[in-house]
Amino acid sequence: MVAGMSFELVIGGAASGKSEYAEQAAVEVAAQLKTADLVYIATMAARDSESLRRIEDHRRRRSGRGFRTIEKPTDLSAIDDIDGAVVVLEDLSNLTANELFVYEDGAFFERTPELALEKVLDGIDHLIMKSACLIAVTNDIFEDGGMLEGSMLSYTKLLGEINSAAALRADRVTELVCGTPVSCKYGYKTEEAGAAREKAACVRDEEEPHPPRIIFITGGFCQGKTAFARSIVSSLKMSGAGHVMLVDDFHHSIRQAMTQMMNRGSETGSDFSCSDTITEYKCCGRECAHRLIKGLCGQDYSAVVVISALPCSGPVPIDQFERSWRDEVGKACQVIAMYSSEVYRMLCGIPQRLK
Repeated sequence: MVAGMSFELVIGGAASGKSEYAEQAAVEVAAQLKTADLVYIATMAARDSESLRRIEDHRRRRSGRGFRTIEKPTDLSAIDDIDGAVVVLEDLSNLTANELFVYEDGAFFERTPELALEKVLDGIDHLIMKSACLIAVTNDIFEDGGMLEGSMLSYTKLLGEINSAAALRADRVTELVCGTPVSCKYGYKTEEAGAAREKAACVRDEEEPHPPRIIFITGGFCQGKTAFARSIVSSLKMSGAGHVMLVDDFHHSIRQAMTQMMNRGSETGSDFSCSDTITEYKCCGRECAHRLIKGLCGQDYSAVVVISALPCSGPVPIDQFERSWRDEVGKACQVIAMYSSEVYRMLCGIPQRLK
């Protein structure tokens, strides 16, 4: 982070180094601005021994670095003593949980996601307006690989929406991977991608007139994959690309093909719990991908293909079918990426071009 930028969003998985990065960035910006007012806004609510331990660990790490701590689990809009300060907000994931699941009179109740979203974003806007520089930390919880439902599904969707909205507001977005900062903000913005893609499409038409044009988009849960895909389809159609097909959630098509194959095996008496019979659909992912590509060649279509990274992430499933599906989705991703002219990974609504 450099002076002159008012808001940086820092995202990463557990123990990825995002907090250490944010704190060091704040110290450096404060030195550049020649301000002694370093503020750390802590959003974790101390309700059990685990949260108390984490709070103490964070206090110990930033001890002696000049931070003034404000404990504020909710209602960031009420903070008024940070004018001109360099602020670290730690973190949006706790803040989102606190605004969605409100603790009153010894019990929790769940707000509507719309109200929680409004309160979090109002708080972020307030901090941006009042501070000289805001560095907000958030968590990447969108590639866990598990099946979400109920309150956890509501929370994950809400945090994904908040992260994307925060990324739009940010001057800079940085992902921490194994302690290494990776700049994300200066990838394609949706409105910029259309013009750049039109120019690239003309070059590809001259150099590679025969293969179908495939654009592949992947990323975790609630990261804006489908919205970005639709914007690409629209820009391709406007550029005169002809027939453009959106293939959304292709990982579900692979699962459906595997389920149909398993059902046919059950009708003939095959035992799909046996390793030698489960190999019958071990090539399903690649076959689905090749059928898709062959179909595009036959119809002279362009396609935007979306596959979630979710099935390939998280712990290895115990269930053999789920493990096989995970593997086949990964194989399909490799095939489609190989044939694609463009490959994007979505994070916080920001497309990162990989190819």
